[in-house]
Amino acid sequence: MQRYFAIILACALAALPASAAPALGGLTTAGAVWSNQVALPSGSTIYAGDVIETGADALAVLSSPSKGRVEIRAESKASLSDDAVTLSSGVVAADRATVRLGDLSVAAKDAAGDNWFVVSDRDGEKLIAAYRGDVVVRGQDGAFTVPAGSFALAAAALPPSPQTTDKDKKDHDDDDKAGGAIKRAPRTAGRAAGAGAKSGWSIGSLGHWASVAVVTGGTAAAITGTVVALDDTPASPQD
Repeated sequence: MQRYFAIILACALAALPASAAPALGGLTTAGAVWSNQVALPSGSTIYAGDVIETGADALAVLSSPSKGRVEIRAESKASLSDDAVTLSSGVVAADRATVRLGDLSVAAKDAAGDNWFVVSDRDGEKLIAAYRGDVVVRGQDGAFTVPAGSFALAAAALPPSPQTTDKDKKDHDDDDKAGGAIKRAPRTAGRAAGAGAKSGWSIGSLGHWASVAVVTGGTAAAITGTVVALDDTPASPQD
């Protein structure tokens, strides 16, 4: 009789559905947004394992008790798990979530602090911008910090540097003396730049020519000469 009940219990347990993936939070959307290739309405619940894609001029904002605020911006693709947001392409912004970019892990140095950072991978050009709070980047080659107010650009995306002439050096010195746009980086940024360079990244300041509006896919040429599309504030829609 006991064996009979044991068999019945085993069959009943086998018939139960597998445990569902944990819910991560609610998603607010604007424009065309898909989850696992299915159109996703605003207000949907997002679960671990979901893959979010956004169309042109679209935005998906995850509000999560564990991950805080995560923005998946236009023409982007990212997958969500219990421990991280993995960016396949496009742009993700976050305050305390860990973002995976290839074999790199990008996270706020102080998850409990006031943070806002952006991770971008468009056409193979990888960029990390730390607007509020320092950001730590970890990979196989070690770790480096992107200080608040700075960006890190993968060295492979940088165009060749032009040769510096004596006139260029004089112009640079004149700008410094006159208090012009070119300013010397703080020592912390200098140390970070050294560590970043060893990992194949170039670190610069967002306070000069690199800071403009929403990340839409600025190119390496733009970031080094005219404009890079970055955003230092959360985009709409708000929570």
